Amino acid sequence: MVFRCHYLGWQDPFPLLVAQWLIANCGRNGERCPDFSDCLVLVPTALSGKMLIEALKISLKRGFVPPITLTPMALFEVHPDSWLDFRKVPTRLERKLLWVNVLHRAFQNRLLGPWALEGEDFENLLSLAGVVVRAQDELAEKELTLKDLASIHEEELFKNLQLLESIYFETLEKWGFLDPFSHFQSLLQEPKLPSGIKRLIVAGCLDPHPLAVKFLEGLKELSAIEVLLPGEKSWVSLFDARGLPVEERCKELEIPIDEEFIHLHGDELSMVEGIVKLISGENYGEATTIGLCRSKVVSLLACKLRSSGIDFLNYSGISYKETPFYDFFLQLRELLHDPSWTKFSSWARSPLSYEWIGKKQKGKSEEFLAFLDRVATRSIAPSLSDFFESSQQSSFEVLGLIRSFIEDLKTHQWPKRLLNFLAVVLEESSSFSGEMVEQWADFIGKRIDRFCSLASVNAFHGCSPFLSLMLDEMNEESFFFETEGDLKLELKGWLELLWDDSMHLVLAGFQERDVPKAIEPDFILTDEIRKKVGLKTAERRMARDSLLLAFLVNRLGKGARLDVFLSKFDQQGELLLPSRLLFRQKAERLARRVDFLFRSLPSKTIPKPKTNPFKLKLPSVGWKSEESLSVSALNDYLSCPFYFYLKHRLGWQPVVLPQGELLEADFGKVLHEVLAVFGENFKGVELEDPSLIFSFLEDQLEKVLTKSYGKDRTLGLQFQQKAMWARLKSFASFQAQWSREGWRIWAVEKKFELEIENVKVRGRIDRIDKKDEQFLIIDYKTTEPREPFGSHLGMPRSSEQWPPAEAYFSFQGKKWRWLDFQLPLYYHGLKSMGLAKNPQVGFCFLSQKEKGELLKCWPVESSSFLEESLPAIARVIRAIKENKFWPPNPKAESWRYSPWDFWFDRNPAEIFDPPFEQFLNEK
Repeated sequence: MVFRCHYLGWQDPFPLLVAQWLIANCGRNGERCPDFSDCLVLVPTALSGKMLIEALKISLKRGFVPPITLTPMALFEVHPDSWLDFRKVPTRLERKLLWVNVLHRAFQNRLLGPWALEGEDFENLLSLAGVVVRAQDELAEKELTLKDLASIHEEELFKNLQLLESIYFETLEKWGFLDPFSHFQSLLQEPKLPSGIKRLIVAGCLDPHPLAVKFLEGLKELSAIEVLLPGEKSWVSLFDARGLPVEERCKELEIPIDEEFIHLHGDELSMVEGIVKLISGENYGEATTIGLCRSKVVSLLACKLRSSGIDFLNYSGISYKETPFYDFFLQLRELLHDPSWTKFSSWARSPLSYEWIGKKQKGKSEEFLAFLDRVATRSIAPSLSDFFESSQQSSFEVLGLIRSFIEDLKTHQWPKRLLNFLAVVLEESSSFSGEMVEQWADFIGKRIDRFCSLASVNAFHGCSPFLSLMLDEMNEESFFFETEGDLKLELKGWLELLWDDSMHLVLAGFQERDVPKAIEPDFILTDEIRKKVGLKTAERRMARDSLLLAFLVNRLGKGARLDVFLSKFDQQGELLLPSRLLFRQKAERLARRVDFLFRSLPSKTIPKPKTNPFKLKLPSVGWKSEESLSVSALNDYLSCPFYFYLKHRLGWQPVVLPQGELLEADFGKVLHEVLAVFGENFKGVELEDPSLIFSFLEDQLEKVLTKSYGKDRTLGLQFQQKAMWARLKSFASFQAQWSREGWRIWAVEKKFELEIENVKVRGRIDRIDKKDEQFLIIDYKTTEPREPFGSHLGMPRSSEQWPPAEAYFSFQGKKWRWLDFQLPLYYHGLKSMGLAKNPQVGFCFLSQKEKGELLKCWPVESSSFLEESLPAIARVIRAIKENKFWPPNPKAESWRYSPWDFWFDRNPAEIFDPPFEQFLNEK
């Protein structure tokens, strides 16, 4: 297929440029009534099609027969053969529901190995089903399925997904459904257009679905496809032969926006106020569009516009999550899960319940709520049934109706009762417009029908699962209103702006991860998998958004206006970054732009202290002569002296509540315990069969977990056990090869004690191996592999000096800092036993990957550092004895992790006074 690209310039709004091209090149009987009915125009969205028809009306100023406008994927819907298969293509809701049941049966029948799912948690299954459906949708872009992932990646997860997908396809077939992407593939065998189409025009589709592109490439009915693109002919190098953006070339596109039109605010509330102030000037009459770049500011902006008396038309729609329906369904589901007085009281106070009560017992809504308040202050019923029993004598007839309604929702009559409830609420309601009622009725009616039609295959056919499914749907769906009148302010999504025709455009929330929209990986489509199979990338979205912004800047550069609004913090006080598109400047302007966008600004949403700041005073605990130090305690001092003081002097330790899975430290302890038993049983033994080694380790792991956690384990712990198997299997392969090379286990969990500066330093070595007269100290690690030398020593910048000062030293004319004393202390500990003069030291990484270097040793050429460690260790011990614990090291990793980060906000120096001895020294 030949694609003929036409660059329409930017002198006018894009829909007007497209309309002018169509009039000049496509209209039949142009003088009387132009006829475009033989033209099919592909546009990015349905709204783009409406804008094109409006542009034709403006350009022609007389009657005409409009072209057919479709979005690219709608080509499959209008394919003449699409009706030949009478099976129904399932909706997204039906796909998720079918996947929920496939997953449920798989867990029940133990099709996923030893895993088990406790109970019937529909919400978790629905969340998992949503991830699988999204993965299927994305893989379809490359004509792949979950089965293909199993051949690309050999992890057990993908083999399980392949099995589940085969069951899913069987279920679709059984219930007369047609997999949507299999359907698309069959139509791609011979792409066809509707009868009567003689011209096909692709207008402004900068990021069409890959299957739609393949459909166009396979067409044989036309000699060529006309592609209408924004920009001038100088942009020809930015597009390929099909009119699609070339990612690498779009990176070089400069987008000049003067700082005068970039409005940086401290927070999103200030940003919204700035937008409203800009468009509501005393004599402001310009037709304006606000481009909604960040979805999280939409409700805030709409609320501010309404409170300022500014009418607007929101083309981006209103999320169902922002309506009273969402709140009602959420509270009703909670009430069915937990029929308590508290849940009932919350549900009864929701707007829809309040309206229902008022219609069932006219004029009694306020009185009924007052009755609930009196009940709450008098006594709290332990359950909802007790509340109903104790309230039988009340004058509220509606109580019986409420009880009946809730009880009926637990029966097979729930669809009828739920629809009746909503019908009462919405009938002649002053709170909802007729259009909103109509859309809502259609939205819920179709979903109840689809849910009930699958009752025979659906293990979760009650009201509560349906409410969860509805909440999930409402998170993803919006509804739209047609507004009469000529409103001068419109709200549109970022990707609609190519087709906007206003003379003033305001971009709201132009933040990184929003423009371009970030691609979030999940447990199926990880970053690694996405790259392997070539799925949609951030670069592809970046190319699209670069071209869109560049077109808008050029179109609005003369006689019009473009304003960009962004903020430094969101509504919760979290840091936001400016979109990288704002840095597409000439090199000489870049430094100024960086300074402009990263300057400090006040924020209303950064949490402020509720009281005047004061510093905490800590007790003073001095050194005791009989004290000893562990290897880990010395490393804590190296990290931060004040952290050492809190942990080892004051005994501060985080309280860890019971978890459904092992914490990182406990995960490592379990593996260490298993390997310690292995080492004790096979000291000096030649082991060269990895299967025998793994069999022993697998059996020992089961014993350790059973001893600590019992046989009935949570799903999270079962996943972790599977991860441990993978690590132990990898270790077994390493151990067999290591044994073939002549190394034997000499000792495990070997304790040692050193005396440095009259202080006992104690430690325990995971494992010591021996080959002939050579000894090797091994420490097991469950982290990502790294070099032992680099994890113990660093070369800081010449000006850097983070506490403690004792960690720094000079060697061979270079400045070094000790980061860890572990292997050096093990080295000196073994030497102190008189067993080895120069033992080797290293890490054995318990990795899931069987291939790769699991053992990493300290380089022989750097062994002099092991000897040089003793003076540094002595300095640190003297500092501990002298109570040098201040100031804290703000760069210490400890302050970044819970609960220390929550307690100290990563900066303990702002919260604490120095310990008492330090205060005296400073005086």
